[in-house]
Amino acid sequence: MALFALIGLGLAAYWGHLLRQSLRAQYAADPRELAGFARWLLGYVMLLAGVGGLGWINYRGPFRWFTGAERRWHYRAWLLILLCVFFEALQWRTRYEVEWVEENLLVAALGAALVAGFTLVLDAARARRERLELLQQKTAAELDNLRAQLNPHFLFNALNTLYGEALQQGQERLADLIGELAGLLRFTLHQAQRHTVSLAEEIQFLQRYINLQLARLPHNPQRRVETRFDWDEAPAAIAPLLLIPFIENAFQYGLHPTRPCFVRIRLAAGEGRLRLEVENSLLPSPPQQGAGLGIANTRARLERLYGRRQQLSISRQADIFKVVLELPLTTSLTL
Repeated sequence: MALFALIGLGLAAYWGHLLRQSLRAQYAADPRELAGFARWLLGYVMLLAGVGGLGWINYRGPFRWFTGAERRWHYRAWLLILLCVFFEALQWRTRYEVEWVEENLLVAALGAALVAGFTLVLDAARARRERLELLQQKTAAELDNLRAQLNPHFLFNALNTLYGEALQQGQERLADLIGELAGLLRFTLHQAQRHTVSLAEEIQFLQRYINLQLARLPHNPQRRVETRFDWDEAPAAIAPLLLIPFIENAFQYGLHPTRPCFVRIRLAAGEGRLRLEVENSLLPSPPQQGAGLGIANTRARLERLYGRRQQLSISRQADIFKVVLELPLTTSLTL
């Protein structure tokens, strides 16, 4: 940094000296011409400063407001408006004389192009900073994940030991539950670290989660839990842990130990589409209140992965909370 500053100061001093000598040689006879040159140079400096200021305002305003594919044409319309404003301002400055029209049009187009270009330069710098921040966050997350590997693997091995012990003691129901929990842990340790998993693996994970939730719930004759999974078994890929937040939310906030309550889960997959419907009762006093971060994060993840190809509907009707998700199924998915 210090070396760069020294080189920059040296070049500035050298170029300044050459410019001073050149101006002395050209305007020694008539110093008034030097004042005219200074005004000309100052005019260009003010022009560049004005273009830079307008570019910054454009970046902070219209460019940000009209972000996204659906608003791209709005931003282009804004640039046309800016071009018209530049041209009319120049026309007013030249008193609308006909001989200045071509030059004013050229200067206005150049000014609008410079504003748009300056805006793109600012956005490129911002995007580069965000990429660096994301890379740093990813690196930190990977390090945290490596540090956390020991405890999950120890728990997984312990579950396998308990599973074998339960089978030896003839407690098949307990062994099945331990097996389900071990399957969940195996999925989160290995498959969930990949960019995609097969739809079969994701469905199996959901079924294991539901089985464990049903096993832990206390007896309540007024509780209804209905699940239905229809799948044509065609090969398909999906991002891991994409559907579980909706089901987890239903079990967490839709069931009560003693009151009437229900959860309905329907998943249909076929012909390249997946549809998930999750309904649960809305209790007057839920046992727990959450910030809804799981669903909010999943919504953002769906937008990033599928864009407009997915449809997520979340509604509250009377005492029912309902989620409907539709998305395309492919043989591969790029994050």
